[in-house]
Amino acid sequence: MKSVDDYIEIPERDVDQPFLMPVEDVFGIKGRGTVVTGQI
Repeated sequence: MKSVDDYIEIPERDVDQPFLMPVEDVFGIKGRGTVVTGQI
């Protein structure tokens, strides 16, 4: 893993900006309401 860590650069992130997650699916769950899923 060290070789991979040395090879792949860590991208710069805007930690001052709001978190954005693409919405993949939306479910209506009885007793919970609307549940949104996605991948980070």
